[in-house]
Amino acid sequence: MAFMAMVIATGFIIVVVIGLAILLLGVILDIIWGVRKKKEENVPVVLKVFALLFTIWGVLQGIGPLAIVAGMSIKSKLDYRHEVSSLPKDSVIHLKEYEDLDNGFDYKGKHFEGIHYKRNDFNSYKGDEHFKTTKEGAIVFDNGKHYLIEKVENNRDSDIFILGLVDDPYIAVDEVDDIIDYYRNEAAYICDVSEDFNEENTTVYTVDSDKVRAIRDYVEAEGRPYGPKESEIKDRFYLYFYSEDAMYYISFSCMETADGLVVEDYGDYALLSDSDAAYLRTFLEK
Repeated sequence: MAFMAMVIATGFIIVVVIGLAILLLGVILDIIWGVRKKKEENVPVVLKVFALLFTIWGVLQGIGPLAIVAGMSIKSKLDYRHEVSSLPKDSVIHLKEYEDLDNGFDYKGKHFEGIHYKRNDFNSYKGDEHFKTTKEGAIVFDNGKHYLIEKVENNRDSDIFILGLVDDPYIAVDEVDDIIDYYRNEAAYICDVSEDFNEENTTVYTVDSDKVRAIRDYVEAEGRPYGPKESEIKDRFYLYFYSEDAMYYISFSCMETADGLVVEDYGDYALLSDSDAAYLRTFLEK
């Protein structure tokens, strides 16, 4: 990470220096043009063209990036004043570098670490951009940049945070197991039904969540890494079961075969019992 930052910074400096050199050449040609014109001497068209070309090129390549950096710096300071300065002191964390987040952070007596989204563990259904959040605090780095700490609204009212451009949610390490257990084994589910990827999903709000969990557990325990051949599949439909706050979901790809209903979940395939298959088919009728 540090090496990449050094390479980018070096490249930026080289681009700007070359741009300023081109601008200087353009200015010299402009001066020659002006002197010749003042002496009422003929000014070659080539001189005019290159004087204008190098001047414009030099401004864009030499001055432009510096202006952008200055603008970003000003914007960062304004954002800081707007987003961070109004927060209580105990809501602002100071870290040296972005890499320090790899070890998590301490916030109000709890240690938070990033939880990677993974199969049936902690996996948001609709993505961070769909979460409802409230500003909780901020992490400020030595370079002046900052990430807002935003609390995701969730059914448990647990401290589940997302940080700026960081993909993974951050959860207090001593609460992770309880939160995952809640979403896997207690949360009520909603279902989105799709018979075709190109069509809009139908949402079903009446779900036997315990039944769905039992099917999920069966596929996890008995599933195999191979499914029916394409020629053996008579029909398909897709069921997406997710918690009301969309913090967790289970995805079933359902395939009708001569032997019965085969369900695929994260690469595991299992042939369901007649009763489980009949239950999943009821979602097509709702």
